[in-house]
Amino acid sequence: MTVVRITSGQLCSFLHDAETRDETKRAKRGIQSSLAPNCRKKRREVTPPEALSPGKEAKIAKCEAEEAARSEKQDPLWR
Repeated sequence: MTVVRITSGQLCSFLHDAETRDETKRAKRGIQSSLAPNCRKKRREVTPPEALSPGKEAKIAKCEAEEAARSEKQDPLWR
């Protein structure tokens, strides 16, 4: 077993240096590298809003009710 003894001043200095390095790394992560001059980004297609038709909603509700009834039938104490 190795025991290392440092003063509180040394500990504060080590922590300060580590926090400074961490802040620098975090700041660099936010910077994006530029693309090569002959490259272009492909524009993303717009995602359509998710909307269920009334028929699908009714079908899903029916399936959920059937599954709940089946689960309760198999194990009535579960609920």
